Amino acid sequence: MSLLIFLLVLSVGVNILLLWYIRKMLGNLLAVSDNMGNLVEDLSSYQIHLQSLYEMEMYYGEPTIKELIIHSRQITEHIKEFNDVYNLTGERLDNVQEIDLE
Repeated sequence: MSLLIFLLVLSVGVNILLLWYIRKMLGNLLAVSDNMGNLVEDLSSYQIHLQSLYEMEMYYGEPTIKELIIHSRQITEHIKEFNDVYNLTGERLDNVQEIDLE
């Protein structure tokens, strides 16, 4: 009988410990999700800034800037793939604008 009580107390203690750990990990996952969303928004802003620079008369058609825009688009798409894994707040990516070079 005392072994059964000991195992019950041990089980309750382990369950409490696991619930604390799960809560802590979910908090970390939420922080990662927010940071990924911020990163996508920052890259989108950077891409828009490059596009506006590319469209300036002085730099129009500059191949280096065009390549930077293409590269930033590729990086943004790659990070969006990771963001889909860690995304806990789904409304963030809906606000990101896509840019056309032509």
